[in-house]
Amino acid sequence: MPYAAALGAILCWASLAAALYRSLGTLAPQQVLAYGMGVAGMALMAWDTARGFPPWRTWPGARSMALGLYGIFGYHALLLEAFALAPPVQANVLNYTWPLWIILLGAAAARGRPKLRPALGGVLGLAGTVVTLEPWRGTLPGGPAPWIGFGLALGAGLCWGSFTVLLRAGRRSGRTMGWWCLQAAAVSAVWMGCGDVPFRIGADSAVVIAYIGLVPLGAAFALWQLAAERCALHALGLLSYLTPPLSTLGLSWVVGRPASPWAWTGLALVIGGALFGSGPFGGTRSRPVSGSAAGNS
Repeated sequence: MPYAAALGAILCWASLAAALYRSLGTLAPQQVLAYGMGVAGMALMAWDTARGFPPWRTWPGARSMALGLYGIFGYHALLLEAFALAPPVQANVLNYTWPLWIILLGAAAARGRPKLRPALGGVLGLAGTVVTLEPWRGTLPGGPAPWIGFGLALGAGLCWGSFTVLLRAGRRSGRTMGWWCLQAAAVSAVWMGCGDVPFRIGADSAVVIAYIGLVPLGAAFALWQLAAERCALHALGLLSYLTPPLSTLGLSWVVGRPASPWAWTGLALVIGGALFGSGPFGGTRSRPVSGSAAGNS
């Protein structure tokens, strides 16, 4: 059952990119974040309460909330803006540089001599990003917007990778995701007001928002928390590498255009670099420190 929960979480996460892209057809990024995170936060609060951890006993503190603002709000805001500006499949591949960033930043943060494997893994990942972007140089729409989107997608990968490294370094509690999601919803609501974005959304958009909040944000973190408490972490690390190809397939289906061989090659190089850089098992056997928040990593 714990490994079934892990696979369920991975399937939920794999639908996140497609759901976010679908939501941008009728909603602004601020609306998606505000309402999606609000639904996820309330669902996770209810889940924790049902398990005996009511919100008033799990307040994470100001420092942890600042970390959640950076990782949860920052990552999803960058990813949504990337999808709004750049070709979504290529942007999604660049977003999945986060396993590589985890390896590189984790190796840099560890004390001791520099190691060769993370450096070589970084070279493979860099080659993957170049392969992903090069064929599109002459076919992208005019103007700087697609390239800004690609930069935001890379920034999203760096944001989630560094967030995960900071989580492990700080040994944060795993029962803070509900608070972090509600905080992200509140900041997004302020963003909506500052950008003169309407707060009202249609019924069809509400269905998409409910899915985003309950499935790839809510259920995924709840299931991963169960898995992280009972499964070997190195096995979860290997299972997590199913997410990028499944996500790319789902997003390609929603966009209505199959991913190009260049995108698949770039994705293979990025994930291969992360696997190579992290050693033969693609993960570590250390004890998990953040069951819900570190799940997407």
